[in-house]
Amino acid sequence: MASSPSAEAQRQAAQQLLTKPTRATSSRSLWASYGTLSFHAPELVLKCITSPSSTSYSESSARKMLSYHIEANFYAHFSTSLPAQIAVPVYLTRTQDPLRLVLADIRPQYPVLGEKRGTLSEAQLDTALVWLVSFHEHFKDTSVEQPCPTPELAMKQEWKGDGLWERGGYSYLSTRQEELDSISSSSPFSRFRRATPRGTLASALDRYLSASSGASSIPATLVHGDFKAANLAFSRDGSRCCAFDFQYVGRGRGVCDLVKLLQSSAPPHLLTLDGEKQIVARYASLRGHALEQIWEEWEVALLDWTRFLAGWGMWGNDEWLTARAEEILARKGWVESFMERHGTQE
Repeated sequence: MASSPSAEAQRQAAQQLLTKPTRATSSRSLWASYGTLSFHAPELVLKCITSPSSTSYSESSARKMLSYHIEANFYAHFSTSLPAQIAVPVYLTRTQDPLRLVLADIRPQYPVLGEKRGTLSEAQLDTALVWLVSFHEHFKDTSVEQPCPTPELAMKQEWKGDGLWERGGYSYLSTRQEELDSISSSSPFSRFRRATPRGTLASALDRYLSASSGASSIPATLVHGDFKAANLAFSRDGSRCCAFDFQYVGRGRGVCDLVKLLQSSAPPHLLTLDGEKQIVARYASLRGHALEQIWEEWEVALLDWTRFLAGWGMWGNDEWLTARAEEILARKGWVESFMERHGTQE
């Protein structure tokens, strides 16, 4: 078996790849034809971003194009501070216009790739959880200079900063009003958009989860923003993992990453109430907190993710998610108490 290239040799090869492209060993299109992902010797990955020529402006297309710049910023300016145990693809070089990003190939060390909309094993789930806690703890209270605002504002301002998303993830309310409005009035989740003297429940949940909110005792951090099996790779023995695709990284609440992981990728048999509590308790404990300190924030994040999927389309462990959300909303006085504490005049 050939030995891996040295770090210096790989950096030199990455620079040469941008000036004198070599034949790819394999390649594929990125989501919705926003460019290509190709693999080159020696263990290089080249991500080339292009806007589909047929794509007219929309918030969705703006979000996608900006997300690749955010991802490149993360690798160039933030990932280099991570210790080896919080594994991400090694950044090598990039160009800005057109956007081309060269990373080290993770497959030699992490050959077991999570599948699209796949389910992790129990061991893989725990490995991913430990990675997530370590990532959140490493970046807790991290400030981001030149953050990217909402896609609409960023395009108006022609944003080209070196920061990350001002708010991590892609489901926060200010960019997902269309999905909220599309929730059927007959749905149990129409309550999210129902007007009250203290605003809508959707708005109150959204404020609670903002990085600047004082509602949580756990510090805000950087969130991956799309933490699921499809964006994870594992060592052969499953004891180590590497996360990638940091297109929606930004400031936020760590439990939002955890909700996405369980809804999208957890083995369904673990998602009993006791099983759920054990997973959340482990996350809380590893971050130095008791389950009781994080439980309300967890359930708020669960409701907020349900709000998005109720309008966008359910998938994954949707039976668990909808049952839990319906149970929370049906608790006597829960919504009224939450709105009294976190609602506002709108």
